[in-house]
Amino acid sequence: MSKILDQLYRLGLSLTLTAGSIAAVSGGPISAATSTLSKAISLDLNGSAVQSDDAPFLDTNGTVYVPLRLVSSMLKTVVIWNEAAKEVSIFAPEHTIQLKPGCQSARHNGRAIQLTAPSTMKNGRIYVPLRFIAQSLGAQVGWNASKRKASISYPEIYMMEIVQPSREASNTFWLNTLSGELYQYTSGAKAAVLTGKLNYEPHSIHYMNISIDSLQAGEFMVKVVDYYGEPMIHTVNNTAYIKNNKLLNQSSVEYFQRDSPNISSFKNRPILTDGKRLQMLDPKDGSVEKEFDLVKLGGYDELYSVEGMGDDYLLIRPNKTGMLTLVNPDTDRKKVLNELLNKEDQEFFNTNDLPYLGDWLVVKGEQDGIIHLEYPRYIDKKTDKLIVKVKDWL
Repeated sequence: MSKILDQLYRLGLSLTLTAGSIAAVSGGPISAATSTLSKAISLDLNGSAVQSDDAPFLDTNGTVYVPLRLVSSMLKTVVIWNEAAKEVSIFAPEHTIQLKPGCQSARHNGRAIQLTAPSTMKNGRIYVPLRFIAQSLGAQVGWNASKRKASISYPEIYMMEIVQPSREASNTFWLNTLSGELYQYTSGAKAAVLTGKLNYEPHSIHYMNISIDSLQAGEFMVKVVDYYGEPMIHTVNNTAYIKNNKLLNQSSVEYFQRDSPNISSFKNRPILTDGKRLQMLDPKDGSVEKEFDLVKLGGYDELYSVEGMGDDYLLIRPNKTGMLTLVNPDTDRKKVLNELLNKEDQEFFNTNDLPYLGDWLVVKGEQDGIIHLEYPRYIDKKTDKLIVKVKDWL
């Protein structure tokens, strides 16, 4: 089972995004038609076994039924339950399905479809015909009668992250990891929409992580970090500014032998960096409002990460030499923070190149010109903490 699918299984009913959703009809497990091992039905997804507390079952007409929450997590969909209409809506990139338990018809992208087998409710849970749901979402289903096993083939091209900011409706994002197309669903919408396309290049051997920072209402910074090469020595940071379901601006930077974090906002203002420049965006249209020359500020002609920001400072790190540096972008004054460590740690970080050159300082927090840093001492790996007052150094 891939790491992506492991994460999706752990999500379980967290795919439920709004009050009055499918969780409202959750109940106890079903045991009908599974009382003996001979009647048990197994599932696999792309060749890997799928486990479920609520077992699939085969009805008298030979239709394989699976719990809706299970097929939803397998195929990375959003499920919404409309209590008033007693209707389920299933959302995924390019697919919207509506159905009612017990009804012989459904809708796929607005088109009415007659079902050979309706969905049903058992012990408060919705079960759906596997073949109809899976194939409607672009998957293929095979059935081995002798082994009583259903096999689902579905391209693992989408990653998903659930965002639930308290100040607005929940959102879901999908990334097509082959094309870079980014989709978004906002609770209450009629379908998932294509927000735009990331400047993203897939790699044959890689591991990817996607996360979303919520800014103001309808504004998001989508961050896709791709690790590739052996042993994952390259890190590509892709960041996109999304507003009202549209990708307005983006940046990409590739680091070598270092997993360098980049800030993506400052005081709810979107921030992008390509390693050479830091750009503060105008939230109205995503255009560049202010720009900082990181090469000039850092003093080395190489790529930089931006790990912190204040009203009068930046925390930047050159990728190769690796020393976290405090700079004032207005005066060009700077302080290499390795100088704040004890002599032994300074000497070690100035010469050590495993796993990379540079210090191990981590920015833990910033407020009112005070920066909190942590790092493991090289002798005993115990964590030391530092407090830096910007005004004392710049």
